[in-house]
Amino acid sequence: MVSTWIERFAGKGRRGGNGVLVQIAREVVGRKRSLQGAISEVRHPAVLDALSDDEFVMLGELIEERISSDREFATVLARLTHAAAHAKGFDRETVDAALLLDGLLPADDPARDREKLLRDAYRAAQRSGYVHGGRRALARLGQRAAQVGEPERARVLLQQQLDLGPETADSEDEVESAIVLGDLLHRDGDTDGALELFHRAAGAAGQLGYARGQAEALVRQIDLSRGRISDQQLMSLQERALAAAQANGDSGLSANLLIDLAEMQARAGDLGGAVDRLENALGLARELGDMELENQALEMLSVAERQLGRTETAVSRDADRVR
Repeated sequence: MVSTWIERFAGKGRRGGNGVLVQIAREVVGRKRSLQGAISEVRHPAVLDALSDDEFVMLGELIEERISSDREFATVLARLTHAAAHAKGFDRETVDAALLLDGLLPADDPARDREKLLRDAYRAAQRSGYVHGGRRALARLGQRAAQVGEPERARVLLQQQLDLGPETADSEDEVESAIVLGDLLHRDGDTDGALELFHRAAGAAGQLGYARGQAEALVRQIDLSRGRISDQQLMSLQERALAAAQANGDSGLSANLLIDLAEMQARAGDLGGAVDRLENALGLARELGDMELENQALEMLSVAERQLGRTETAVSRDADRVR
């Protein structure tokens, strides 16, 4: 027996499809219809015939718009959109809906429903040649495997993701995955492999204007490159990391990098430049209320001031230290 709402919308043509799903989602949220019953009903031919690929795009936009204001509605609509796309055989739309739904489901996933959702999404992406969607699905699977202590599985998934496209096609997902995979390789003693991945992540993040990812990748490069490259090359990496950290508004990382740069400059004999860096680091430390960082900057300033022959200023720096 055809439901009343199907009869009502079936004659509306292709313009009515997304409205049907929105209405059913509202009824589920209002407890007028069960979720499982709603999923079955959106697979009705009258609904599927009324849905075009453009309307799936509009549904995705609506889901994203409603996440912050009505998460329950957004989650239900994402479930219905995914069910409809899958039933209609729209692989690309199935992938996009699965990725949206995955981000809305609870993080606790003992039955691994989210993993199944993402694996199905990856298979759909393979069928349709949807490389970007496939890489996003693999990124989530791999990064979660790393988080739950499955490093071998994570390595396979993340490497597969990165191998699916050239570095020039990397998105923020690939930046994050390259960092995670680099950390795994470093943990296993493969420093060269880790450095290669951090270099890839930093380069891609820079091209994308993704400051946080660039800073994280460069900081790892710096840590692993000590003793492998010249001081000048190391300072160049530190300067790039500092610019990225500042662009990302990360005051803590910026202060630490300023201190590192000041140490390098002092070692090279540029005490004036070191003092300037330390002054900036001190200001950030005080803004953050980080007493340990503040004392570190003051101690280094005291040493630099003495080396410059400014004993009175050095004594003042010592007095300013937080006890």
